[in-house]
Parts: sequence; C-alpha cells; structure tokens
Amino acid sequence: MEHNVINSFEKTIKSGLYKEVRESKRIIIRESDYELKIRLYSEDGDGIAFRIEDFKAEANYLAGEHSLRGGGKDNDLTFLDNGTIYQFEVKKTKTPNSMLGKQQLTKGMSWVKHILNVALPNYNNYFNKIAYIQIS
Repeated sequence: MEHNVINSFEKTIKSGLYKEVRESKRIIIRESDYELKIRLYSEDGDGIAFRIEDFKAEANYLAGEHSLRGGGKDNDLTFLDNGTIYQFEVKKTKTPNSMLGKQQLTKGMSWVKHILNVALPNYNNYFNKIAYIQIS
C-alpha cells in the first residue's frame, strides 16, 4: 500500500481506541452475554482494528440510557487491511441473514466513514473493498 494506516491513526486518533495489526493480533469482543476471541492477520503489516463503541464511549457526546458505550446501532469490530474494510457483527440468531445484523453493519459503516474521515481524509483512495461478516 502507498499509505500508512497505522501512522495516520497514530497522528490523529487517541491511543487505546484502536489496535495495530502488523502481523497477527488476537482481539477479544466482550459483551454482556458473550465473549468472542478473533485472531486477525494483516496481509500488508499495516492493519488497524477498532470497536466503534470505544469511540462513542470516549467521545461522551451521546445521551440516553446507552450513553456509556454509545447509543445507536453499529457493528462489533472493524478491521482495516490491504485496501479492505472488514466489518464484523456477532448475532445470536437462528438464521445468518438476520435483518438486525444487516442494519448494524450498514449503520456501522456510517461510523466507520466518520472515523476514517478524521484519520484518513482521502480514505476512498485507499479502501476499495468492503467485507461484511456476520457471525451467528
């Protein structure tokens, strides 16, 4: 890749809100009713993983009963690597095509675009693929 995603995040995003994935990294998604461990592998050594909820909690500008972790829908994990935006959503459903999961992935992309506009203003030049991954 011609750009350096990790370097861009280090310059613009508060540390602790994302994880660098230079080769491989184990990420743990913790929710009130489950814990999921995922191992991510970077193809180009310039990967970034983050949870939108962490950004919402840190920003502290959302009100309501879910303000601690940020209200509104979003996906569980985002991974940026080698020109692709990977979005993960974990859902306990009977069918993998749950409409709720699709809504969270779609709304999560709005948050991802917001974050990328801050960290990588020309992100459209870098990321040409989006992969939606729903885990049921």
